[in-house]
Amino acid sequence: MPYDIHHDDGTSHVRLAGTLTFAAHRKFRSVVTRLESQSPGRVVLDLSRVEHIDAAGLGLLLVARDTVRTKGGQAELHGASGQVGRMLHLARFTDLFHA
Repeated sequence: MPYDIHHDDGTSHVRLAGTLTFAAHRKFRSVVTRLESQSPGRVVLDLSRVEHIDAAGLGLLLVARDTVRTKGGQAELHGASGQVGRMLHLARFTDLFHA
């Protein structure tokens, strides 16, 4: 699961790519660790390049959201489409993340 993070005006933009499954949990943990150390106010998780997500991947997104909330910030999901968009819709993630 490749990713990159950049910051501008108090917002951390996290662009994820590939698959977000249990196999990606160690790499995703490094994303969460970076977010913890930076105390971002707003985090935008860009899922436009994520091709597949499973239940474990949904759980990873919740870990990121909870980490950001603990630091007083808010997390948003953007760019999901296809299978990823359907999974987020079925799991009602639009209700769990800021838009």
